[in-house]
Amino acid sequence: MNFKNNKSILIGAIVVILLIASFVGGFYTYKLTTNSNTTQISNKTGLVNSTNTTITIVDDTGRFVTIQKYPQRIVSLAPSNTEILYKLGLRSKIVGVDSEYDYTNQQWYQFDLNNTTQVTNSTAINYELIVSLKPSLVLAAGITSATQVEKMVSLGLTVVVLNPYTMHQIINDVSLVGLITGQNAIAQKIVTNLTNILNNIENKMGYATSRPSVLLTYYPDSNGYYTYGAGTFGDRLIADAGGFNVANNQTSQYPEISQEGLMALNPMYILVGVGPYGLNVLSYSSINPLWNNLSAVKGNTVYTLNDAYISEPDITLFSILQEMAYILHPELFNLTGNITGEVINGTTPVSNLNVTIITSKGNFTTQTNSTGIFTFKNIPAGPATIDITYQGKAYTYAARVIYLNMGYINLSV
Repeated sequence: MNFKNNKSILIGAIVVILLIASFVGGFYTYKLTTNSNTTQISNKTGLVNSTNTTITIVDDTGRFVTIQKYPQRIVSLAPSNTEILYKLGLRSKIVGVDSEYDYTNQQWYQFDLNNTTQVTNSTAINYELIVSLKPSLVLAAGITSATQVEKMVSLGLTVVVLNPYTMHQIINDVSLVGLITGQNAIAQKIVTNLTNILNNIENKMGYATSRPSVLLTYYPDSNGYYTYGAGTFGDRLIADAGGFNVANNQTSQYPEISQEGLMALNPMYILVGVGPYGLNVLSYSSINPLWNNLSAVKGNTVYTLNDAYISEPDITLFSILQEMAYILHPELFNLTGNITGEVINGTTPVSNLNVTIITSKGNFTTQTNSTGIFTFKNIPAGPATIDITYQGKAYTYAARVIYLNMGYINLSV
């Protein structure tokens, strides 16, 4: 295991989302003032007033903040904020970030942060270091406490807090950052794309006839499986993807489900976090002698997710939401994909053998080639089985045909 990322993800998944989920900011009514008109708007965040030299906004905690147009030196105190700045083309404006240990390796190098100043150590903020960077904007997050925000403001720093509670609020924050940084045109393109993704999934889920039970687990140990309880982004992702979180009635927001407890819950789907530090399905199954008795294991509905981003309310969550929706409700999406495998008898490839995939949308048959390889193209996404008859004996294999995660199937006869 990569302990650097273990620190950022395991601790981050517990601390960051816990603080994010504690959001208590309400909705506000205020005036949008431009040179030509004044309009009443109701929203949680947004523009209050704009002049030639300043912008006044309401941030995610309900604070009214006046910012000089447009900040040229920015300190970001969360990877989710850095992601937004990066996507808005503002990497060159970032002069300070939170600790490298709060980022995955992929994020750190993608955002090219080696030449930036790290201004935090765990949850401690180096205020003097931030002041020395002379930022025109500090972009804080839900993990930044009210006391820390007040301290920075008392030092003359301009602080905007992003603390989204839902996917829609993430979209609002992208729009807000675009507004205060002068990148509104780019922000609106991102907003349109994210809105389309979310609207498509929400519309599809209106046709769902069931909400399958789901365990979303981000880390295993000898006692069981850590998961996401009610009020977390993990819980909301499951709900938005059309599932039912089996851990949403736990007393903790980040409970650990025991091996026996998992058997009692017996979810239809298990989504296991692999993150950037080498976990895989074996990491979860090897600790539990009861694993093979679970319905999800028997039904081959155990899937892997890159959970490194579930602890951060950023743009990446939209691709994770898509993947979860496709997994839980493939019947609602007109998706197809290809699947390849081989049939062997002992160590000998079996050629010219009919292989049939049985799906809810029909059956599909092909033949193995001279080396025992078979390929199906444009198979409907969703649960399926594979049937083979070899030397008068019928074989049935459970298979998953999800276009995002097909893999290669080895069949023995």
